[in-house]
Amino acid sequence: MGDWGVAPWDNDYAADWYHHLFKQTKLAEYIGETLQLNVEEHADTIRAAAHILGCLGRVYIWPGERLSSDLSLAVIKLKEIKNQFQEDGYSDDLIAELDKEIAALEQRNRY
Repeated sequence: MGDWGVAPWDNDYAADWYHHLFKQTKLAEYIGETLQLNVEEHADTIRAAAHILGCLGRVYIWPGERLSSDLSLAVIKLKEIKNQFQEDGYSDDLIAELDKEIAALEQRNRY
């Protein structure tokens, strides 16, 4: 097995498995389509899609040609959601959680 790290995705077999997973399920495409929805109507759905991206949006897992653009779009959409929620008077706890989600995606997109 070609290992290059200690994470569960840092080897040849796992990378191949993820490739097949995304090819068969079209998960990345579905997430990408969801991230393009209108924030005013689909904030919760977009946030759910961004969460999956936050969990799986890594090199060797997420399709490489989409990773950076999907992460960038998720950050943009979560910032829009945060602004909308602030305007609508949502709780400070929810806004703080959105800040954490945004920061995690921004950090992931640096690599």
